[in-house]
Amino acid sequence: MNNNKIKFKAYGAAITALVIVAVILLNVIFGVVGKRYNLKVDITKGGVFTLSNETKNVLDMVKKDITIYYATNADSRNTGYAEILDNFAKYSKHITIKDVNIDLDPNFKKTYQVESYNTVVVECPNTGKKRVIDSSLIEQSSNNSKGTVATSVNYLESYVSAAVLYSISSDPLDVYISVGHGEITENTTFLDHLMSMLYSEAMSVRVLDLTAEQIPENADMILIAGPKMDFTADEIKKVDDYFEKGGRVQFYSNPAYSLPNLNAYLNDSWKIQINNDCVSDDDGKYLAKSSIGSYLLPVIKESDMTKYLSAIGAKFRVQEGETNSIKVTENKNIQANVLLTTSEKGISLTRDNWVKKNSRQSYVAQNNGEQTIMIYCKKNPLNNESTTARLLVCGSYYMLYDNFIDPSSNYADKDLVVKSINYMSGIEDAPVSVASKQVLNEQMKVLEIPKLVSYGVILVAAIPVILFIWGVYVYIRRKRL
Repeated sequence: MNNNKIKFKAYGAAITALVIVAVILLNVIFGVVGKRYNLKVDITKGGVFTLSNETKNVLDMVKKDITIYYATNADSRNTGYAEILDNFAKYSKHITIKDVNIDLDPNFKKTYQVESYNTVVVECPNTGKKRVIDSSLIEQSSNNSKGTVATSVNYLESYVSAAVLYSISSDPLDVYISVGHGEITENTTFLDHLMSMLYSEAMSVRVLDLTAEQIPENADMILIAGPKMDFTADEIKKVDDYFEKGGRVQFYSNPAYSLPNLNAYLNDSWKIQINNDCVSDDDGKYLAKSSIGSYLLPVIKESDMTKYLSAIGAKFRVQEGETNSIKVTENKNIQANVLLTTSEKGISLTRDNWVKKNSRQSYVAQNNGEQTIMIYCKKNPLNNESTTARLLVCGSYYMLYDNFIDPSSNYADKDLVVKSINYMSGIEDAPVSVASKQVLNEQMKVLEIPKLVSYGVILVAAIPVILFIWGVYVYIRRKRL
C-alpha cells in the first residue's frame, strides 16, 4: 500500500510539473508570436495605440518610401511614443522607423533643426519633403479647477498622419493668413495655434500682410479672421483681382466692429450682407453654458461640404451674442449654400438689446426666425468665365477661436474649418482630420493577448480546471488506498 501511495504521489507531482511547464511554454510561445505578429489589444480609454481609420486611409495612399525618425536619447525615450510610431510601420510596408540618439549624432540634430528630445521627423526622399514635429506639440495637458493636471492629450498620431500626407503630396495646399487690420491672428499665441492646426493638416501656412503685400500667385486660400479695421480701396482691389483668377477666401467676422468698405464690396460683388447685429436663440436646446457666457450651437445644413459632418452628427459652437447674421440676395450668377444657421427660434438683436438680454432685462428682437451664421458661395468672375471664385463667410471668428478648434473637444469646429479649406481648394475627398487621443493620468498601457481566443481560454480557464479535476482524482485514489 505504501508503494502505491508513493507511486501516486510521484505520478501526481510529475503531472503537475508537466502542466506548469506547459503553461510556461505556452506563455513564452504567445509572447514571441504576439511580438512577431503584433497580436495586441489597446486597453487605453482613448485608444492611444490604435491607429484610427482616418490614419489608415492616409497610409493606404502611401506608395513611396517614408522614413520616420524618432529623435531622442536613452534617458528621455518615451516607450509610448515609440509604440505609436511602430504601428505606422506595421501597417504600411513603405514606412520605416529609425531611432536617433541626438546626443551621439549632433549632425542629425543640426541637419533637421531638432531642438528637443522626443521630436519626430517625417521624410520622403522621393519627394524631398519633410516635416519636423517638435516634442512640445505632441502632448499637452489641461488643468482642473484645483490647478492639477486633469487630462493629457496626445497629438502624435494626428501630426504624424498629416506629415505623411504632406510628405507624399506633390502640391500641398498653400494657405495664407491675413494680418494688418487688427485680425485676431495678430495675437501671437492665437496665430501660433492656428498655424499649428493647419500645419498638422498637411498644409503649407504663411502670413500675408494685405496692407503691404500682393496676394501670391500660388495662394490656394486666404483666411481673414476677425479684422477690427476696414480695408482700403487698394486692398479690396487686391482681393477682387485674386477672385478674378479663381481665388478662394474665407472671411470670419468680428461682431464688435463694422467694416463699411469691405461689407459694401461683399454686398456689391457677392450679394452678401453681414448684418451689424448679435445672434441668439430662444430654443434652449441650441445654447450651452460656459465660463465665458453661453455657446450658440448652430444647426448644420446639408451640403456637399458638410455631408460627412452631418452624417456623424457633428456639433459646432460659436459665442452667443458675438455672432453676426448673414443675408444673401438671390442672384442667378452666384451659387450660394447655407452651411450653419440658428434654429427656427433664432433671434437677431442690436448690441444694446443683446446687453439687456444677457443681463436678463427686457429686450426687443429686430428679427425672429432662422438666422444664417455661415454661407459658402461660388461664381464665375465677370472677366474670367473659365474659372470659379469661392468665398466662405462666417458671422463669427469664434469658429476659429483657439480653444474651440482644439481637436480634443467634442465639437467639430476644427473639422469644419479644415474640411472647408480642402473642399474649396478642390480636394473634396480629403481625409478627415485625425483626432487627438486622450491619455488619462498620463498612463499608456498595452495588453498583449493571443490572437486565437481558444488559446486564451486554455490558459485562463481550461488548465486550472484540469488541474483541479486531477487533484480531486488523486485525492480520491489516495483515500481509497
